[in-house]
Amino acid sequence: MTQHQRAGGVWLVLLVLAIALAYGVPYAALSEVRSWAGAFLFWSVFGVVAIGLIARLVAGWRS
Repeated sequence: MTQHQRAGGVWLVLLVLAIALAYGVPYAALSEVRSWAGAFLFWSVFGVVAIGLIARLVAGWRS
């Protein structure tokens, strides 16, 4: 396994973890929050994190 493949695996694991949190956090931690601001903040942060992880994951791809 090359160094690039190992690094890609780490970013992929972090992306899977972020997606798992996207399912868990709204139903667990935010279930009692009645304000839309809590959900908006969570999804805004999640979106930025997901875009960053995907960008980092595909940064080394070549055609």
